[in-house]
Amino acid sequence: MPASESKSLDAGRVTRIRRNLLRWYDAHQRDLPWRKKPQPYTTWISEIMLQQTQVATVLPYYRRFLKAFPTVQALAAAPTGDVLQHWAGLGYYSRARNLHRAAQVVCQDFDGRFPVSYEGLRGLPGIGDYTAGAIASICFGERQPAVDGNVLRVVARLTNCDEPINTPAGKALIRAATVEMLPHKRVGDFNQALMELGARVCRPGSAADCDNCPLRNQCSALASKRVEALPVKHKKSAPREQDWVVVAVQHQDAYLLRRRPTNGLWGGLWELPTAIVQEGRVDQVAGAFVRGLFKGRQPTGRSSAPRAFGTVMHQLTHRRITFHGFHLRTRQRADLGGTAETRWVTLDDARAMGISTAMQKVLNLLETAAGGAK
Repeated sequence: MPASESKSLDAGRVTRIRRNLLRWYDAHQRDLPWRKKPQPYTTWISEIMLQQTQVATVLPYYRRFLKAFPTVQALAAAPTGDVLQHWAGLGYYSRARNLHRAAQVVCQDFDGRFPVSYEGLRGLPGIGDYTAGAIASICFGERQPAVDGNVLRVVARLTNCDEPINTPAGKALIRAATVEMLPHKRVGDFNQALMELGARVCRPGSAADCDNCPLRNQCSALASKRVEALPVKHKKSAPREQDWVVVAVQHQDAYLLRRRPTNGLWGGLWELPTAIVQEGRVDQVAGAFVRGLFKGRQPTGRSSAPRAFGTVMHQLTHRRITFHGFHLRTRQRADLGGTAETRWVTLDDARAMGISTAMQKVLNLLETAAGGAK
């Protein structure tokens, strides 16, 4: 069916969608901590964490984060490194930095109180249409949609939308249809119900559980036997392949870590020193990287040339990185040249710092290699 069919829904169908979905949600919603007496701060934290991350993964992070930063004031006052440390492992670290900045704006410009409207929320760092709609509807009852990936899929099927949902035109169609469905009361519950339905019932492809869907009689895709074909997406380009050298500089039981620059990939997190391989053999790049690493402060008494300890791959949204690990043992500690912040720590202490999931993989590989070398 043409995409134009998704532009409008008749009043009777909208009424049935609202009624059936809210009844289902009341009976089947998951018991999640941010749904108990929702507040702007806790709703905001949960929604940011849940972006491109599953609920089961988020739950322990959410509890630890709220224990460390129980209020927006506590978050605003915390050092950036502490915030990144409690975020480490969730990925998309710009989200954590934006959380920190937004908390400071709320405290400095709004006396510690969140804006109570969609437009006001939209002005905070890191808060886009979806997050602003979620907070405004759940906490303040404002009639705004909260369209995430689950909602895109549910509404595309309900309306038989052929427009790719990862295009501006497709997103606009789904948003318009979602706005038509929104009730004037319990709008926050309705938004959460759409998300819940997408996560648990209206799943991608053949995993869709249409027999148990409360909206099966209102679903155009089911009626036309197109559930598995929807939603339509434009194919994404293949991720870029990259090779990185990572050097584990060891003195006794401690390893040299440095903090990455604030901007860019894994900004502000700690790492074993790394370099992107632009050209040449990996071992040659590793040797040159080690020679230049200390910039005139190279520790004396280096006991050996860097030795490879293995490779590990890490997949990101738009790139696939292969880390090539090299180990270098020194007889004394030295700081890196330049402005990089550095620390000498054990592997156990390194894991307790703010490091990326990719660097966790490298440390695991290093530990395995070190154990095998004993």
